Amino acid sequence: MPTILVAAAAHLHELTQREEFKDVLAFADTDVLRAFDAIARKRATMVVMDSAFAATSRGSALITRIKADPLLSDCEVRILAHDDVRSSGDDVRSSAHLPPQADPVASTPPSTTHAAGGAAFEMIDGVELLVDGASATLVDLSTSGAQVVSTSSLKPHQRVRLTLPGSPPIQVNGEIAWAMFEMPAGGPRYRAGVAFSKPDADRLAGFIENNKRQAT
Repeated sequence: MPTILVAAAAHLHELTQREEFKDVLAFADTDVLRAFDAIARKRATMVVMDSAFAATSRGSALITRIKADPLLSDCEVRILAHDDVRSSGDDVRSSAHLPPQADPVASTPPSTTHAAGGAAFEMIDGVELLVDGASATLVDLSTSGAQVVSTSSLKPHQRVRLTLPGSPPIQVNGEIAWAMFEMPAGGPRYRAGVAFSKPDADRLAGFIENNKRQAT
């Protein structure tokens, strides 16, 4: 499976030392034309970018060219979160459902409140939920959206059903507003923001109150 890595020059050496990227063809962000030529010529099935490059105009232009090329219709673009590039292990804390600046499988989400439901509340550690029946971790929550982390693939515009623990469980439908592929030490995962559709605001508010992280 041809995979090509494109990253900011400052991050490229560090990334190519990682086991999963040792054998891939890699290009710095200063060599975008050669990178696209290799992507097209080798019919790459995956292009990995770091978020520092993806958020630039050159990164956006490369993503647009890949998505516009009919011969690359099977090519998946994955974007590494900045914290993963630095291998810090720190979580990216942010609002759940506002879209990031770049559109593909997306770059770092913004830190702000949810558009329609007030502030997002950070959850205590270990709050699990189901996303279309698959186990995931709840990062933050408001009455209009949520941020989740899952080992199952999540993509922008995907419609999903979230099931929060409770008696009875709280079920809410929504749409993935942004999704970010991450590669921490524990293995690949997806971080995504979900915008809710017709949620039960009262039950969600109660869940937030019982599971939010308390200020210290």
